[in-house]
Amino acid sequence: MLQRIQGRRRTRVILVLATLWALSWLMTGLSGLFPGSLSAATLVIFGSAVFALGETLLQPTIPAITNDLSPDHLRGRYNAVMAGAFQVAAITGPVLAGVMLGARFNVEFIALLILGCAVMAVIALAVERRIPDQANGITAPGAGAAELSPA
Repeated sequence: MLQRIQGRRRTRVILVLATLWALSWLMTGLSGLFPGSLSAATLVIFGSAVFALGETLLQPTIPAITNDLSPDHLRGRYNAVMAGAFQVAAITGPVLAGVMLGARFNVEFIALLILGCAVMAVIALAVERRIPDQANGITAPGAGAAELSPA
């Protein structure tokens, strides 16, 4: 995946990620229309596969932007804040899901997840206008060639 996204704007890769995740949640949500059927199982399996594909785009983008924007002496703190944000989401997400699904807000739950993906896309576009090209994964032509050649 790294080779496929190299030289592309990381924020645009995040847009693809958000689209894939929204599609994944839509597929998962649609599976509820066919309970106990092969169609439901197929939608869940393919929805999971689409989500996993999106997941492969996450690690080479958001952490890389964070590291490229952080000054050397604060990089550990920037990464700690980012890790903390992921942990808060990992804790609160299941609680929110449990409450919503327990109250039978199934459609609203899927809609909330898709809305979250849309918000992620909007934020990516806003960030794209504010960060330097280097932090967005764009380098000048030939700029990395000398660094990659063996000494």
